[in-house]
Amino acid sequence: STLLALSLNAEVSFKKHIAPILKQKCESCHGDQKKKGGYGVDTFTKFMKAGKSGIEAVVPKDPEDSYLYELLISDDEDDRMPQDDDPLSKEQIKLFKQWIAEGAKFDGEST
Repeated sequence: STLLALSLNAEVSFKKHIAPILKQKCESCHGDQKKKGGYGVDTFTKFMKAGKSGIEAVVPKDPEDSYLYELLISDDEDDRMPQDDDPLSKEQIKLFKQWIAEGAKFDGEST
């Protein structure tokens, strides 16, 4: 798997690493059709914006302050995302954390 091949020093790519997780694990509730909590992940622009909570989803370079990251690691099942699925794996969560810490850069084609 590409996750295992990813060296710790390599930058995390939104396109290669984060987007596929969003598609697989998040879009069913936060996609174009259904935006739970007023939050969508079907475009990068929406993904970076706050939902109804008004709390910024991603604070570049600051995973601990990023609401999205908080919800991925929460122990509270009512808060934790994805809500109707298993939590993301440790490796997936690590990718989000590293990507945010590296500045939450976008390397895709369309925003």
